[in-house]
Amino acid sequence: MSEPIKNHELMDVFYQETQNLIDEMKKDLSVLSQGGETRAEEQTERSSVLNRLFRDAHIVKSSSASIGFDDLEKLTQSLEKIFKTASHQRQALTSEVISLLSESVRVCQKLLNEEEVVGYKELLERLNGALHPWGGQ
Repeated sequence: MSEPIKNHELMDVFYQETQNLIDEMKKDLSVLSQGGETRAEEQTERSSVLNRLFRDAHIVKSSSASIGFDDLEKLTQSLEKIFKTASHQRQALTSEVISLLSESVRVCQKLLNEEEVVGYKELLERLNGALHPWGGQ
């Protein structure tokens, strides 16, 4: 893991912005978990939610990389791939995958707070495995 940047002002902005993005991801995953993609407007909403989730994960990934939070960067990179793939493939996420995504966002919160995370590598493996039904890697 690279050495995190020590500029307090920069770190304060990073923590605040990343916390806001994680909160938004939690809300959007809650919307996805409610299911029911049958009507055209629900499909449009689902697409918008997946696009927001992708964007939020991308921003967290990029800012984490620049700050030196390597584990958070790797985790959000995996999330980003799943959100992008789900959006482009237009396939419904199963409740199991949504649960895995929610668990991953909770781990993002722990990583942001610099808390210990048990099973981090296994979580990454499970996330990467969730891409296989769509042919992703």
